Parts: sequence; C-alpha cells; structure tokens
Amino acid sequence: MANGAVVSGNAIISSKVIDRWTLATLVGAGAFMFWGAGRYTVFDDEAFSCHRYVMPVGEMVAALWNGVEPDPPLYYVLINGWVRVFGVGPLGLRSLSILFFLAGLVFIRLAGQAWFDRRTGLIAMLLCALHPAHLFFGFAARWYSLMFLLVAVLLWLTARLSAVDPGRRGRMVAWGLAAASVCYSNYFGPAVVGLMWLVGMILGSRRRHGIRPWIGGGMIALALFSPWTVPFILQAGRFGELGSSWGTCVATAARTSLALTTGNLASVDAWWAWGPAGLFAVGLMILLVLHWRVAWPITVVTLGCFAAGVVSRTMIDKYVMTFSGPACLLAAALWNCQWRIANSERRAAARRMIRHGIALMALACLIVGWVGCGVNVVTQRYWSSLRWLDPFEDVMTRARAEARREGAAVIVMSHPAARYYLARAVANDKTRRAVPPNNRTSWWKRERTVLADWRSAVECQEDGTGPQAGPGGMTPAAVLGLVDRQAAPRVIMTVQTAGFVALPDWESLQSALDERYVLTNEQRHLEDPAAAWKDRLDPNVRHPRWRIVVRRWELRNLGVFEK
Repeated sequence: MANGAVVSGNAIISSKVIDRWTLATLVGAGAFMFWGAGRYTVFDDEAFSCHRYVMPVGEMVAALWNGVEPDPPLYYVLINGWVRVFGVGPLGLRSLSILFFLAGLVFIRLAGQAWFDRRTGLIAMLLCALHPAHLFFGFAARWYSLMFLLVAVLLWLTARLSAVDPGRRGRMVAWGLAAASVCYSNYFGPAVVGLMWLVGMILGSRRRHGIRPWIGGGMIALALFSPWTVPFILQAGRFGELGSSWGTCVATAARTSLALTTGNLASVDAWWAWGPAGLFAVGLMILLVLHWRVAWPITVVTLGCFAAGVVSRTMIDKYVMTFSGPACLLAAALWNCQWRIANSERRAAARRMIRHGIALMALACLIVGWVGCGVNVVTQRYWSSLRWLDPFEDVMTRARAEARREGAAVIVMSHPAARYYLARAVANDKTRRAVPPNNRTSWWKRERTVLADWRSAVECQEDGTGPQAGPGGMTPAAVLGLVDRQAAPRVIMTVQTAGFVALPDWESLQSALDERYVLTNEQRHLEDPAAAWKDRLDPNVRHPRWRIVVRRWELRNLGVFEK
C-alpha cells in the first residue's frame, strides 16, 4: 500500500457488497442488538423523545424548529412513520436504529475498501461491530445509528469523489445529498461534513480542476440545509462559550476518550477495561506518527471531530457515534499499514520487530480491554452509566400493583422512562382486554404497544386524569392540584430518580407532602457506587447513590380541614 488508495486511485474494489465475512458480522451484531433491544431498559433520552415520535409529523417538526429538543428533524421524521406501523414497544421503537446500524457496518467496510483496501474495510467493520459503545447506543431509539450510517456513507463517497473520475456530476450530487443528510441528523453534523470537505479540497487541489466537484458538492449541501439554518444557529448559541474552562475541556476529552474505547462499560473502578484501552490508545498514536502519510485524511476527520467536540464541550458519551466510525477505520488502516509495510520494506530486523511489537501490543490491549467490557456486561457491574440497567419496568409494575391495592393511591413520577413504562402498562392492559387469550398474535400485539393508547396514557399523566387509567400515574405538576386540605389522596407514591429530583415541581410537591403527609415506607433500587466520582467529573448534575427511590406517603389524620 503506497500513500493510500484515495491518493493513488488504485482502491481494491470487490464485486460483492455483502460477502461471507460481512454477512457473518451482520448476523452476529444483529442477533445481539435485537436481543438487547428487548432486554435493556428504554432510557431517559429515548423515552423523552418518544413523546415527539408519536406527534403528527407537522406538529413534531414545528416543535423541533422551536427547540423542544436539540436535534434536527431527519431521524424524527423517519421514526414517526416507523412507530405508526411497529408501535412504541421496546423492539418496535428500537428496530429502526438496528437496521441503520447494520447498514452502517456495510458502508464502513466499503469506505475502508475505497480509501485503502478490502482487508482494511473488513477490519474496520469488525471493530465497529464489536465496539462497546456501538453494542448499546447502536440499538437506542435515537439518531445515533442514523448518524453512524450517514457518516459512513459520506466517508465512502468522499473517497469515491476523490479517487476515481471526480468530475462526474452524479457523485458530486450524491456527496451533497449525503452531507445535507448528516447535518439534518445531528447539529454536530456540520463539523463532520466540513472536515470531510476540507480533506476533499486538499486532495482535489493536487489535480487539475480537482476542486470543482467539491465546490459543487459543498454548495448542494448548503442549499439543502439552508431551510434549517435558523434552528441550527439558535442551538449553537445555547452551547455556551467555546472552551470557557480548561477544566471542562479536559473532562470532556476524558469522557470522549473513554467512550471511544470502552463505551459505557467501564467505570472508574474497572481498571481491567480502561487500563488496557488507554495503552491501546498510546500504541495507536505511535502508529499514527509512524504512518501519518498514509492515514492523514482519516486522521484529519477523526481528530478534527474529537477536537471540535472537546472545545465546544458537546462531545459526551451519547454523541460519540458521530465519528466513532472514522475512528475505527483509522485504527484498522494503521494496523493494516504496519503489517504490510513492515513486511515489504528492507529494514533492520530490530526496527521491524519494534514496529510489529507496537502494533501487536495495541491489538492485544484492545482485545483485553474489550474482554473486560464483556465481563462487565455479563456481570452487570462496573458500568460508567447505568441507564440501561435502571429497573423502571419492574419498579413501575410493582408501584402500580400496590396502588391498585390501596384503592385511592396516586403514583407520582417525572422521569421519562418511568412515564414510558407506566403508560405502556396502561396501553397493554387495554390491548389484553381487546385480544382473546388464545389469539396467537396476542404477544405481537402486546409487544408493539398501540401508539394511540400509549400517547393517551401519557397525556393522562399530565392533565391529572392518570388515576382513572387504573392507575396510570401523574406528574408532580398535575398532582399538586389534588394535594389540598379537602381532596387530598389518602396515599401518594413518589418515584424519584437520578437527574429528575431537583426540579421546581418536585420541590413544591415535597413541601406539600412534608406538611400534610407522613412517610411510611421507602424502597431503593440500583445502587450507583461511582456516584461520587460522577459528581466530581460533572458538578452541574447531582448523581445520587441510589438510581430510583420509591416512597409511600400517607395522609396525616388531621380531621376536617377548612380551605
């Protein structure tokens, strides 16, 4: 391999888009993700966004324009149609993301093949399929997998437009469409697109008329994204000052590095995972210094995204799939480059052994680190983020059963996942009553969770009619109107959760409960041993020791009250 296939224009292209290695990788990754999608908790961001997914599409796009969520509309529009067919159950909600991720694996392989060679593409695809961050964020019902797919497509098209017949208008238009799609998937998209455009311009400048396709592709992308520039500018202004504190930049860099190597599967105590991953990163940087001439285009994209995310303080673990694909391709290219060049060059045996040793050390450390992440998955311990393990479904099922026994009890919660699972229980009860017990399709009907029933249950939580759903629960703002001296419920069950306690509605409700109710029981669920460390890394958010706390409050015996 000379200076990279994109420079020489001699990429090795396979006639098969789906070969046996790709098929095996897709089957393995897909099997885990479909299993995980039904096994692990629908976490807060997924549940919160689900309120948007079920809106009429025009109302939903208008809400995104006004900043109800810090995301552009492409994924929301796609999943809006998807859930109308497959429902809002965990599998129905997440299956679209799984399909996007599997397609992204194919395009990562094609991108590696177009930039370098077939083996590099296969290695990059395998790294992406096994990446700890991808194993969980890949099936999340958010834009992550769509961004992963579109960045892979753009990476492939960048190589195609640079290497082979760059003057063809079709490829220029395709690049512009893909670039605009990336920008419509996440507001970090313009940074990714800008870096790839910069790489293309540098490569094009080496050829006569080589920059024309990039000027045209850039103009197409700008024209297509221009209708959404106002929300983009407004969201960009909410990120605060760039790099206002070196401490926050260092913390962001640390979190991003950890997410790029171990995902959320290595807490501060899991040295057996992040320790080898850190050594892998050191080895990879050494290989990058040795072979930067070959890998510089992918390096510009990967390190450029890393730097932009750190300086803007926006690159947290959930957003790492915006550029984790190029990062995996960079690692694959450096390994493959070392193996091929070291075997072909006539250099001193000692020098070859040292370079081979660095490459093998980096590979061995990555394997050890990811095996450690696998141990954490199996044991369900030492995760840096516990959002997938929050037992919301079980907690809300128990709370609902106890509220039924109490008769007039009210469940109060604000966490999006708690509201999601409680509304799903209400909707599924309605489905069970409508479907005969011996109906063979009852499992599917229950799993898909009828969209209209779920949305109705969520709305009941907000307008104060939740208990009428048998019981469906209420938000703190809705229950405040009931907690008075005449119509107060006899029993109130509060479900308080990490990140959703220090809110004005909860503070007002807590004051009313302290005055008129007695705490009779408290149950704690899912301890977070790393809570103190998280408070140090992110002092703006309090991380309680227990993820979920359910309290039972009983009305004081105050007799007859006056208004």
